[in-house]
Amino acid sequence: MSEISEVIKRPNLPDCFYEWPGSIEARAHKTIPAKGDSCLEEFLICENPECRFLTSLRQGDKLLRREDLIFSVCPNCDHEWSGLCPFCMRILKVTWQGKVPWCSLCNTALLPEAHVE
Repeated sequence: MSEISEVIKRPNLPDCFYEWPGSIEARAHKTIPAKGDSCLEEFLICENPECRFLTSLRQGDKLLRREDLIFSVCPNCDHEWSGLCPFCMRILKVTWQGKVPWCSLCNTALLPEAHVE
């Protein structure tokens, strides 16, 4: 069976996302938008759990594409970016509580592991 035929639609992901079966790590890197839908990334987070540098793709009233960023990797630690929450593996939607960013979908603080109690 090919990878494409094994694609699964999961109800806890946004309607425009499908994923392949496998480990969480594999699923995080193989999540793809469904044809005709658009789920735009507004935030990117560093994949390094000890960093979790967060950046917004919003510039005024425009949303930049990931390719248009000045830096292609995290400026703090040179790890790759992710548009998914590292905890719930859904498109990263951020709210701020004080000066701390939180995933608004799973209500988890987006802090480096060293700072999590």
